[in-house]
Amino acid sequence: MLSIRKSLLRRTILTLAAAAVSISMLAGSAAYAGVDPHTSYVGNNVDTPVQTKTVKDYWAIAMDKPVDDESMGGGVVASGENKLFLIQGGQLLAVQTTTGKKLWSFGSSLKTTVVYESGHVYVVSNSGVLYAVDAASGKKLWTSAVPSKGTSQLYVNGKQLYALNGDIQAYQVSDGSFLWRDDYKEPLPGPLLFAGERIFASNIESGAYSYEVLHAFNQETGKEAWQKMNKSFPIAVENDTIIVQRQQTIIDKGMLVTLDTLGIEDGKAIKSVDYNPENIDLDKEEFYSPGTAWISGNQVYIAVGMKVYAYPRNEVPAEAVKQTYLSPAAGDVRYALGPFEGRL
Repeated sequence: MLSIRKSLLRRTILTLAAAAVSISMLAGSAAYAGVDPHTSYVGNNVDTPVQTKTVKDYWAIAMDKPVDDESMGGGVVASGENKLFLIQGGQLLAVQTTTGKKLWSFGSSLKTTVVYESGHVYVVSNSGVLYAVDAASGKKLWTSAVPSKGTSQLYVNGKQLYALNGDIQAYQVSDGSFLWRDDYKEPLPGPLLFAGERIFASNIESGAYSYEVLHAFNQETGKEAWQKMNKSFPIAVENDTIIVQRQQTIIDKGMLVTLDTLGIEDGKAIKSVDYNPENIDLDKEEFYSPGTAWISGNQVYIAVGMKVYAYPRNEVPAEAVKQTYLSPAAGDVRYALGPFEGRL
């Protein structure tokens, strides 16, 4: 499945076609149980229009736009049981995937964030009331007594439903009873990642300078278990560890891509790996942007300027044979998308 950069998707999708069903699968809650699929991009694919061939749709249906221009939320569309679930005119709508036939509708004044999980669809109203709806019939299963005003994202993980509105609020999926609100005082924009007994989130804090902070919360209580400065949102989960990219700041001018492996439970640093794909001489350079790393399958990808480098995931970088994409010989290449089925 080739995902499309979310900011571009927000601006261009006004109708939903059956031909785009594969995109809608990203909106299901399963994508949030682990690291989201990654699409690299090189060049400006937001502000410059790109002319593409129009694909004729099998069917189309109008839907409300996302609640938050900075986030796709829990999903503008959710899928399950051969149905798509979306918000149209403030109502939750179920349509048949293959034909677009409307099967049932529910509620009013609902916001565009939808999650499907195990036969239930979860939505939130403009006033912050959460609803669980039977996916087969469209009948209401429960209404939350404690609202989550300003919710932009919903997640289901295990027996809990999470609403993100700057805070993380947890509810019991069985009856909607309120469980806890996180104890961190600053707003958390999302997304969330669930691994082990932890919920991971990150935000930017400012003082003498701005820096990213990675937070780990206890799933059962909402209490912050640990936090790490200058660490990215996790790019991979491996057993009882996460992998994050060390962030560069005006104080810590780390010039190489550095991936740190941290323990999920306590945040303890287990190992660090440096990547130097452009063979930078650190004794001669005063400042160098290390690029952005992500992991897919058995490869570590690093985007630097107009190039993307790939390393075998479990080999020593200095000894490994790296692949280079978008060399100068490639000519005027504006975008790099991937990985997809072993290709960029």
